[in-house]
Amino acid sequence: MRRGFTLIELLIAIAIIGMLTAIALASFSVARTNARDARRIDDIGQIQKALALYLISNNTFPISVATSTLDGNDSVSAALISSGEFSASPRDPGAPVYEYSYSSSATGNSYILSFCLETETIPNYNADCSNVVTP
Repeated sequence: MRRGFTLIELLIAIAIIGMLTAIALASFSVARTNARDARRIDDIGQIQKALALYLISNNTFPISVATSTLDGNDSVSAALISSGEFSASPRDPGAPVYEYSYSSSATGNSYILSFCLETETIPNYNADCSNVVTP
């Protein structure tokens, strides 16, 4: 009477487990990428709300004619934090590879908020760094 597995049976079982693991890891990677993009959209919405509140309080958006990276240490984040619109500025979940950036008109009556996405899953946005929102 024979007990145990043959070498071929073990190799087949290992190959099947390896393929299942690869599929699971690929699915997990896609889910993480989609989660980062969803967080980016949420962060951009929060920044827009903070800018709208800042406009109500100051009759202008924070002025930054040169493009500013919103990393919490910039003048725009400092203005929003000091006015009470933020306790801390949101950072892109892919920082420092990906960043949120802000620029305004010289008079502060408009702004451009730029951000990157990694996927095409968000309607009306691209999987690149050309995404912008304005008031």
